[in-house]
Amino acid sequence: PTPQPTPEPTKCASVARPVDLVFLVDSSGSINQNGKNGHGASKSFVKDVVKDLHVGTKWTDTRVAVVQFSHWEYQTIEITLKDGTSEYQINKAVDQMSFHNSKTYTDWGIYVVRKQIFKDAKAGSAKMLAILTDGHPHQDVASQASLARSEGVDIVAIGVGSDISYDELYKMSSKPERVLQVDSFEDLVDIVHGTSKMVCDDAGEPLSEEAYDTVCVSTIGTSQFVKLYFQFPSGHTFQSAWYSPGLPSSAATCLGLSGAMEPGGQAKIWFMQYGSGWQFQESLNYWPGQGQQLYRFED
Repeated sequence: PTPQPTPEPTKCASVARPVDLVFLVDSSGSINQNGKNGHGASKSFVKDVVKDLHVGTKWTDTRVAVVQFSHWEYQTIEITLKDGTSEYQINKAVDQMSFHNSKTYTDWGIYVVRKQIFKDAKAGSAKMLAILTDGHPHQDVASQASLARSEGVDIVAIGVGSDISYDELYKMSSKPERVLQVDSFEDLVDIVHGTSKMVCDDAGEPLSEEAYDTVCVSTIGTSQFVKLYFQFPSGHTFQSAWYSPGLPSSAATCLGLSGAMEPGGQAKIWFMQYGSGWQFQESLNYWPGQGQQLYRFED
């Protein structure tokens, strides 16, 4: 038969926020039993999915970490989110992965991802965990998977072969559309773009809470001078100049937040009218391109 061309990777078309993606890869003995090359096929799968993504260091770029799991005492972090910012570095780490040839403690793998990987997630990022496994877990995964989901992690459960049931995969993801199954490791190539699309879908989702990138002030309705005080996640604080009465909202009365914190951060804002003390206004979420928050002051 005539060889068919390999489809070109389709980068995410619409990226509204970054994705922190973790591959949790089964490295138990069964993946290489009976002539299978599950370890090699798993490596290829990870690299093929990464090829489809906007991986990089920009705020809205995807970052990738890879963890192998097997015995409860043997989980290996191959690359962290902080380091997984280029396709070259990710591929290099994947190529150097050593085969564990041990058990299938999927729950311990999820625990390591929760405690050691997602602690470095970007503020405001979509957190996704792709679990690739071929065997029934030695311990129940429901508890660790539930904890991960409660911490904002979207889980994609990918099962290979007949030794891992749909029910076990569903325990991990809790969403039917986040369960993928193939008959063999050779068939993983068929779901590369489907997996990539799930990552792109998360990258294209709007923020779940209102966010802004600029704070503006209008003093048209007040006879008082007004100023603002900001406290940023880093602990840094900033006071605006005094705004005189009768000013409409304009470039002169607006403050951009981009230089003060990373996307997804939250600033606490107080205001003061001349002759009075500071009064807390609100905690405001920052995200680039999300528009202005206008504070109108009236007597």
